[in-house]
Amino acid sequence: MQYHAGFRLGGRFGRRVTSRIEQLNLPAPDASTRRTDSRIVDIDDAADGRTGTRAWIRTDTETGNAVFVAAYATHEHEDETYMNIGLPLPWSNLSAVLWIDTADIDADGGHGIRLSSRQRDEPGDEGIYLLTPVGTVRLPMHEDFRVWPDNGSGTDLTAEHGLWIFGRPFLTITYTIERMGTESPEGIGKRERNG
Repeated sequence: MQYHAGFRLGGRFGRRVTSRIEQLNLPAPDASTRRTDSRIVDIDDAADGRTGTRAWIRTDTETGNAVFVAAYATHEHEDETYMNIGLPLPWSNLSAVLWIDTADIDADGGHGIRLSSRQRDEPGDEGIYLLTPVGTVRLPMHEDFRVWPDNGSGTDLTAEHGLWIFGRPFLTITYTIERMGTESPEGIGKRERNG
């Protein structure tokens, strides 16, 4: 994990807040790699308002505290499929709407997927939004994920998650995602390492 220049102090302050609410709970800028356990569970469509929604719950393997909890679904708009991610926050909801595409990963022709809230030439639904009881605000941020198969394992994945605010990169996280067992997709166990 790398906090970019000018954002380390904000990362330390943010850590104090996010650890209390157990959401977006990133390590402090000087912390070492952290291991998390993950569960993916079904969410009732009627309760969520979207169809096919799954929650991804990540907990710290040492403390058992939640690190990141989000509800994932997809929607279509003008023949484009978007990943729609909702993160519950106190008195609000953070929503990331990401377009999905293939991504070239290396010079050897390796491919993965890319999910991004970065606006393209013909803007669609993509963006990061804060939903509050008084209205929705589009935030001056964006995120970009690249996910690809880990060479050689056949089941593990590597992901890079970049975050920008006002057009400046402020955080990059690299994950290794390891499959832990043979559970059904509704309860897939995963262990992540981010650093």
